[in-house]
Amino acid sequence: MEVKRLIDASFDEIQTYQANELKEAIRKSEGRVFCGQTNTLAPSIIGCGTHAELLSALGTDMIMINAYNAKDDMLNPGLDHLQLDQIQTLTRNVIGVFLEASSTAKSFHPLFSDPEFMAGRTATHENILHCLNKKVQFIFVGGNPGMEIPLKEVIEGVRKVKKFVGGQCLIIAGKWEEGVDEKVFGDPMADYDEKEMIDSLIDAGADVVVFAAPGSRPGLTVDAIRNLVTHTHQSGALAMCLLDSSLEGTDLETTRRIALMMKETGADIHTIGDSGYNGIAVPENVLAMSLIIKGRKYTYKKMAMRNR
Repeated sequence: MEVKRLIDASFDEIQTYQANELKEAIRKSEGRVFCGQTNTLAPSIIGCGTHAELLSALGTDMIMINAYNAKDDMLNPGLDHLQLDQIQTLTRNVIGVFLEASSTAKSFHPLFSDPEFMAGRTATHENILHCLNKKVQFIFVGGNPGMEIPLKEVIEGVRKVKKFVGGQCLIIAGKWEEGVDEKVFGDPMADYDEKEMIDSLIDAGADVVVFAAPGSRPGLTVDAIRNLVTHTHQSGALAMCLLDSSLEGTDLETTRRIALMMKETGADIHTIGDSGYNGIAVPENVLAMSLIIKGRKYTYKKMAMRNR
């Protein structure tokens, strides 16, 4: 089957892509794939619909659902009681979920410290199969801020996910947040071999390695991230650059500056996080970033032709 660039592919084509085909569709898009993140913990800021639908309307190609609970739909108010496959149909986007690499995580958030709540959010066999049955096309493995999940546990989480998903969906993982004790990729204070860790993630099964956006965390420069992105490409994986750490709620000028720096890293996917308003980035920043990453042509195309 011919694989089109993700920025050109129709929804009928996108929803048939297996992991390798989706990976190739992203690679062919030459750094113009835009991903939006939302979480399931809060209802929509627009009072109807979902944040996923709002992200899609603003030009995203992929949507990552954070804080998704696979065991209890009532714990996903941000999805408006819809299933993941229904969200995919409504948004016409590639849909994925974030699963915590470890169930022993700690958090400043009381819900994330609740073992019963965390049971539905962790990369277990049962939760992974649930997500696959709901047609997700990527699984994001990591640790949310404050969860204190080290890289070695992320690597083991990737290995576990790969065992169950095979080639059905992309696996995305890295070290882009929770940089207090163990520094993120690109931090000059990191006391581990970053390239060795990246290779370990890829060997475990990661198709895409995640990096924090330059300028979004102390000490992170374009050159540092670009060097690691280049290594990731040479090792056979794709790279994602993610603007989060609450800067998805910054002003438009700063968003545009960081988005341009993200492009300069050479990453294949550019993502905006969910911490702007309640579970979504500031919508004006989402649109601004989409325009920087893809230009008007592909942003407006995605906005206008989602139903084709």
